[in-house]
Amino acid sequence: QVKSKNLRRIAIHHKIEDAGHEQWFLQDMTHLKKEEYNKLSWLFSKENSLVRDFSYSVVAEALKPSKDHLKITLILILESTGHIFFDQLANYVKLHGYNSDLKYFSSYHLDVEHGHAIFEEQLMKELLGIDLSESDRQDVIDLINRVYTGFHDVFDQLHDYLVQIETEEEDRLVA
Repeated sequence: QVKSKNLRRIAIHHKIEDAGHEQWFLQDMTHLKKEEYNKLSWLFSKENSLVRDFSYSVVAEALKPSKDHLKITLILILESTGHIFFDQLANYVKLHGYNSDLKYFSSYHLDVEHGHAIFEEQLMKELLGIDLSESDRQDVIDLINRVYTGFHDVFDQLHDYLVQIETEEEDRLVA
């Protein structure tokens, strides 16, 4: 729970913006004929342990008693990572010819995210106006480093998986 009225408004705005995205994900998985990825057995499989553990750590950060500026920092970390990830993902999906059939994994999602830019400008002005002590500033930096390190590990694993799939596809075409 964010206590500051201005920061609570920011948190609620982001919560509303992201509502329903999980439905896009499930629809895309169905369209891609990957329904097995919607099952709990897959979510809790060994191959997902890194992503699952990282997700738990992000949830722990969100639930940890902390100051409002840390809660908003966590939201901004997730949003900034999403912007970079969905930009790259939309390009990958477009390259492979799926863009018009998908929502979560396509430029559709990216366009929705970019539509929030006007609010983001106002948000940045408000956030830049917050005075932090040196200790609070260091807490923000530490949070950013922890979460971005986790994302880095997850994206490295995703990259390795995509390279493996493309290599297998190339081998199958050559054989």
